Amino acid sequence: MRHERSPLMLLRAAVSLALFAWLLSFHPNAGRAYAAYGGVYAAAAVMWGWLVEKSPPDRWDPIGVAVCLIGMAIITFGCAGHHTVPSQAQPRSSEGVQHFVRRSSPEATSLSGGSR
Repeated sequence: MRHERSPLMLLRAAVSLALFAWLLSFHPNAGRAYAAYGGVYAAAAVMWGWLVEKSPPDRWDPIGVAVCLIGMAIITFGCAGHHTVPSQAQPRSSEGVQHFVRRSSPEATSLSGGSR
């Protein structure tokens, strides 16, 4: 590990990233939201390196950031108004799962605690 930091720091980072991905999955257009995050993250990383770590960008850094931001813009805004959120999306709550199970199998009523 850099700077003699505890390996627990890596574990905390992995848990944070997993939590972020899980929370993002609740957004109806998670792919577009993640694309926006990725484009901004790439730009922020180059700026951080330049301004905080005093590592000036080379000629490929701005080109890479531009490609990321253009890609992000295409994904996020390119088909605005042309994409639809599925109206029959499955609920993410356990109640929705229980409803699905109850409707799917007769023996599931004993598991869900209810009757048909």
